[in-house]
Amino acid sequence: MKLTKLNNLTFGKSYDMHVHSGHWWCAASSDVPNAVRTPDGGYAVFKDLSCDVFELANGALSTQDNAVEKAIVSNLDCMVKTTPGTDKNTPFLKNETDGNLELLQKSTNKNEFLYATGQPGTGSAEALEKVINKAPEKFVGIKLHPKQLDLPADSPLYEPYMQLASKNKLPVLFHSQVAADWNTKDAQGNFIPTLIEDMSKLDASDPSKIYTLAKKYPDVPVIMGHTGAGAGALGHKKALDVILESIKNGDARLYCDISWIDFQNDLPSDNPESIVNLIKTLKQQNALDRVLFGSDVPVGMFGEKQASGFSSLSPSKIYDDMQNKIKTAIRNDSELSKDTDNIIDMIFYKNADELFFKKGWAQELTDNCINSTAKNIEKSGISKKGIVVFAGAAAILGTAAFLISKHKKNKAYINPPENKPVAGVQKLKTFAETGSNTVYHFER
Repeated sequence: MKLTKLNNLTFGKSYDMHVHSGHWWCAASSDVPNAVRTPDGGYAVFKDLSCDVFELANGALSTQDNAVEKAIVSNLDCMVKTTPGTDKNTPFLKNETDGNLELLQKSTNKNEFLYATGQPGTGSAEALEKVINKAPEKFVGIKLHPKQLDLPADSPLYEPYMQLASKNKLPVLFHSQVAADWNTKDAQGNFIPTLIEDMSKLDASDPSKIYTLAKKYPDVPVIMGHTGAGAGALGHKKALDVILESIKNGDARLYCDISWIDFQNDLPSDNPESIVNLIKTLKQQNALDRVLFGSDVPVGMFGEKQASGFSSLSPSKIYDDMQNKIKTAIRNDSELSKDTDNIIDMIFYKNADELFFKKGWAQELTDNCINSTAKNIEKSGISKKGIVVFAGAAAILGTAAFLISKHKKNKAYINPPENKPVAGVQKLKTFAETGSNTVYHFER
């Protein structure tokens, strides 16, 4: 594992890339003060679950290896409705602009970064972009919650938000969940899930729907939060199968986080089989970089259960225990133990560091786009021709300079105002498209 030395001590670090702040409807019993009836016949109480994720995550460390150094937070107020349930006609507690700006104002820790939470169907990508532009160094991703939106993830209404992500080179975190029936019991009397296969009854956040959308924007990293929650190991396997299909086809850039995988009675499982299987499977595909550590704090046992009176356990101890059990399972697995330090290093912070902060993937996409264009130029035997590259990355400038020097009579125009051709040239044909990056061939 990559280690940092301080006063003769060595310790690793974690980046928690799935954290929240704000209010939520927490499941409760009917005798809890202010509890209200939910559409499914239960009860819920509205609570402010906001917390300092660093205080929670680092409040009961058994080892400095579990210390959280960076966290990425989204505002629950942009995802929760004013009454229990997910009816699309019920307004959110906060709209896109107010909720995200409020989160930005409250975020004072330099190691805390933010998702801009979108509300397709009621908000607009243009409004969200204005928020992001106020602090582009702080907003490092976009969060979308199809289930709370009551809007299937493959709806065209998500596309302006994906275009925004493409333009700004931002990963998009989707809540992912599968629909299941829980009417069957095992020999011990425990309810076991059966996946719902009827396409018309799939969850709005179903992994297959997220994949359908992601295929339209292969340059956008799309993270399946919880890796298919809602049906235990069956749901996680469905999400993993979708990720594997995308890798095989090379038609989408799908990632997953391990929040709420392998929990029993809302507590970390002593035997996190699904996580270990996910790691081993993706490692075999040379895709271990697609796995991210996330917690979903303060949902569940990290704050929700305590707020509604269902638990008095310490969220800090649960958080520390979760990390220990996952890392121990990795170390004890005969296949993974050969590369334990590197695997833990990647999952708990290195993958997130690359995806959200170093962004080598964005440069790779830019280079591929430019290389494709250069090859087309050479094949066409162009001399007095120009190219216009519509792409957001400033790194294109260096490659454009290469093209200019190679074709001295050519001229490359980078990001003309409003992506329009420069005066004096006319579009002849489209040379290449990589996601939202379109390369046009122009002649004077």
